[in-house]
Amino acid sequence: MVDFHHGCVYYASPNEERSEIDTASWIAAIREREYGKQAPLFVDAYAKYFTSEGGSAILRGSDREAASENKALLVRIKYFDDFVEERAPKYHQIVSIG
Repeated sequence: MVDFHHGCVYYASPNEERSEIDTASWIAAIREREYGKQAPLFVDAYAKYFTSEGGSAILRGSDREAASENKALLVRIKYFDDFVEERAPKYHQIVSIG
């Protein structure tokens, strides 16, 4: 079980196995959902390949805690996308985990 408090993720049990992969997958799940929108804030056609059930579960919990889609996460992702794009225009691909 996942517990959300003040934007942080806490797991109900210290025995619950979670890793950096789950949090990276959480962001991938957000990116995948945004990509499917009519007018997305950002586009990531590859996000679906990095989304796992663990990340999707965290996303559902985050949405539930925020009582809707967590807009702060969308803005954070957009900010970092723009930051990297402005500073690394010569690269064809950049992968950021988490």
